[in-house]
Amino acid sequence: CKILIVEPIPEFCNLIENQHKNNEKVFVEKNGISTEEKIIQLSYNEDATSQYINQTNEKMDVKCYTLEYYLKKYNIDKVDLMQVNIEGEEYPLFEKWIQGDILKKIHYLQIQYHFVGDDYLERKNKIEEGLRNLGFENQWDYGMVFTSWKNKNFN
Repeated sequence: CKILIVEPIPEFCNLIENQHKNNEKVFVEKNGISTEEKIIQLSYNEDATSQYINQTNEKMDVKCYTLEYYLKKYNIDKVDLMQVNIEGEEYPLFEKWIQGDILKKIHYLQIQYHFVGDDYLERKNKIEEGLRNLGFENQWDYGMVFTSWKNKNFN
C-alpha cells in the first residue's frame, strides 16, 4: 500500500521522513489540506497548532491543496483509510466533500473534531448526517475525540 501523510508542521514532517526514509511507499507532503488551493496562517503551538485558535504569537504560513490535488499527484484512485485531524478545518472540508463525489473513493474514514466556533456541535451533526446519507456507517464514536466510518458503497 501507499501511505500519504499531509502535515504542515516542518518538525513533524522531518520526524516522519526520518522514520520512513527507507520506505518508498511512504510519501510526506509538507503542506496542508483544505477546500481549495490557498495559503493559510497557523498559530503555531506544537500539537495544538490551528488557524482558528490563536494561542501564541508565533505564526506560520502554510500552503494548502485539495484532496483531489493529492490523489492526482500520487495517482491514487481509492483510499482504504483516511484519518483527518486538522484542527478545525474538518468542518468546511467535510461540508464541501459531502456535496461532491470525492468521498466515494474512501472506504474507511476517521475524523477528529475540534471545539471551533459556536456552532461546532451542529456542524458535526450535519456532517455525520451527510455521511450517513452517502452510505457511510458509523463504526465507533468517541464524541469530539474520534469517530470512525465505513463506506458501505465502496467498491
